[in-house]
Amino acid sequence: MLKLENIHAGYGLKEVLKGVSLEISAGEIVALLGPNGAGKSTVLKIIAGMLAPTTGTVTYREQNITQMPTYRRARNGIGYLMQNGPMFGSLTVAEHQRLAASNEPKPTIPGITDRRVGVLSGGERQRLAVDLCLRRNPRLLLLDEPSASVAPAAAAEIYAEIKDRITGTNTAVLIVEHRLCSLTNFVTRVKIIRSGRICRDDFPIDSLENSEAMFEAFYSSGERE
Repeated sequence: MLKLENIHAGYGLKEVLKGVSLEISAGEIVALLGPNGAGKSTVLKIIAGMLAPTTGTVTYREQNITQMPTYRRARNGIGYLMQNGPMFGSLTVAEHQRLAASNEPKPTIPGITDRRVGVLSGGERQRLAVDLCLRRNPRLLLLDEPSASVAPAAAAEIYAEIKDRITGTNTAVLIVEHRLCSLTNFVTRVKIIRSGRICRDDFPIDSLENSEAMFEAFYSSGERE
């Protein structure tokens, strides 16, 4: 489904990714974890086409998309949920849903469809953001901290909704997250990125709730971000 090979990328003179390689198969739900500044969100931007690598190759469904513009990646089935993604406070939830995909049979967030986005709670806004992303039926879903700034109960609802809506679709998911306990019943594989490189490709899922294990994974060489 997705393959990154020796990706180097950064912002200006600062190199953030220093040779990232990873593969994700159809139907996999992969978590990309690491300390602040490790390059997690940068990896998602590279895949979505919002940042160009200085070297390396991005292959999606056996096609080299390294130079493909963002809008074409979206048309080819790559969905990207950004942190604090753009929404219009004066529009209602239903209006956002119609803009995202007019062929959706009905609203999927009952109780708030007539409310303007500007008055929604953080959890409601995030549920809407997830809904808008899923309405395009992505083959590859990129999630950048979908539980950010929401209560634990709301985060659990968000993950349950994502899993319910992608079950049986063979959609691949790559997720960046800080609320690690939310991932234990969601992901199928865990990768650790540190200092712009993948340092663990098979971190055990059952260790996600163990803060000492995560600290060791993030800083195994003693280097701090």
